[in-house]
Amino acid sequence: MKTYSADGDGVYFNYADEDALTATVNFGDSILTQPKEIAVPLQLKVMGRAADEPRKVILKAKAMEGRGEAKVVLPEVVFSPKEITKTVKVKLQRPTMRDSVFGVEVYIDSEDAGSQIGAGIKGFQSFKLYAKESYSKPAQWDNMSLIYLGPWSADKQIMLVKLTKQDKFYASYDYYAFVRWNLAAIDSLRTYQKAHPQEAVAIDIPFTNDNTYEKPWYWTPLHDRYLGTYNSNAFVGLCNALDITTANERAQLTGDEAKMKALNKSAVEQMMTKYNTYYLDGWRPGSSYKDNFYVPMLSDVDYNVVKPQAWDDEQGGKTMIEKYYGSYSPEKYRLMIKVWMAHQGAKLCAQPDVPC
Repeated sequence: MKTYSADGDGVYFNYADEDALTATVNFGDSILTQPKEIAVPLQLKVMGRAADEPRKVILKAKAMEGRGEAKVVLPEVVFSPKEITKTVKVKLQRPTMRDSVFGVEVYIDSEDAGSQIGAGIKGFQSFKLYAKESYSKPAQWDNMSLIYLGPWSADKQIMLVKLTKQDKFYASYDYYAFVRWNLAAIDSLRTYQKAHPQEAVAIDIPFTNDNTYEKPWYWTPLHDRYLGTYNSNAFVGLCNALDITTANERAQLTGDEAKMKALNKSAVEQMMTKYNTYYLDGWRPGSSYKDNFYVPMLSDVDYNVVKPQAWDDEQGGKTMIEKYYGSYSPEKYRLMIKVWMAHQGAKLCAQPDVPC
């Protein structure tokens, strides 16, 4: 039980019980301001009657056993005449490591020669402070953020807070804002990667047809040959089909001619799969498919083919196709493509200057 004499002379941390003598500060809650230190208010109270003269209290700090030490800046504490209670602010400094909890015990040193007030209530002579920098996925992330910014990560959240100037940007339902943020994030990451080509980009922002992206800096005539002349919609279709984001676009989409040829082969297979999806959508005219996803087909590549959905459509093209070509087989379809390319040449390509 807390007791003291009216004639006593002492100071203590003024809290309801000993369990309240602790506080935790998460610097991860202050992304936008990025403070180097955060002030923590601590309540002090003197025992007995108020004094007629100022009295000094000495606060000190000590490490906690078995825990990394949090750094603090302690204030000079002086109780004015007649002052009984006082709020002091201890500045807790930012931890040096993320996702670790550091601690420090702030205590009243009544034994110090400079102290002018004795010890107060036993058990209320010290206060434990904990500092950390940690992040967790916001509950609202899986709404608009997931669509336009991709899966959550701490680094991504930090980047977007700085970019949007909003601590809780992820709670927005503003479609136009997310489209802008997607474009700004991609431009920022590409600018950084271009300037630091040896550094990997860990933040994965998806590409979306809601935006028009500039041709990436790594795009060369080799890309024009194997992926087609750059077009933003086609680029987005390619990236979405191959699970390409800002984190892996350069690694996935650059290389020597052998790698680009292999990429072309994989991309064409994905294009065929996507065209089947477009067919099943039912509302897209066939002439629009290339505007959304197009990769040129080359005569010297042995492609893996995907059965056209129309060849299976009893209500659509199946009857007509089988009238002229018979039942489907991969070998037959591969031969048909080679014949078409041999007879049509560049006319089969969306870009007349790109070989098919």
